[in-house]
Amino acid sequence: DAADDDAARSREADAYISSLAQIDGAQSKQQIDAALVHACRGGHGELVVPLLAAHASPHATDAEGVNCLMVAASNGHAEIIKLLLQAGAEINALQPRTGQSALKFACAFDRADCVAVLLEHGCVVDLQSGFHSTTAAHLACKYGHHACLKLLLDAKASPRPVGGGEVVGGVAPPGAQSPLVMAVQS
Repeated sequence: DAADDDAARSREADAYISSLAQIDGAQSKQQIDAALVHACRGGHGELVVPLLAAHASPHATDAEGVNCLMVAASNGHAEIIKLLLQAGAEINALQPRTGQSALKFACAFDRADCVAVLLEHGCVVDLQSGFHSTTAAHLACKYGHHACLKLLLDAKASPRPVGGGEVVGGVAPPGAQSPLVMAVQS
């Protein structure tokens, strides 16, 4: 059945990642980087340190260009985020195709603990990127992730509209969206 197949694949992936963590010099840089991405996705903090010690890049990406920090943020692995940042991961890096940052991934997937870690380590709270130049606050509002939004507002995230110019006389121009408007529309 499908559940048994998924469990078997998960065990195989974990065994592969564990074998790469036991670095003997025979693995390629690409294999070690791929193992780091998988360890970050699966929450295998115990494997992240040996992989980084074996020169896995904290900037490694998956096939979609999503880096380790973004993978850890979207999957709720705050401790792995700390390890990656200590290893030099770029906290405000953007996914090339969508322009999303680790903070935006954490907000989109309601990972408040990851949002807190990223903010504590100095990420740009109002970084505008991606479709319509949205911010993390826009995503937190859009998906109703109140704990993430509270952390962002406590960090002085702007509730002002983006994507359409300046607000004049209290009125946003056409095309501009504030986080509040996104919350109401969702």
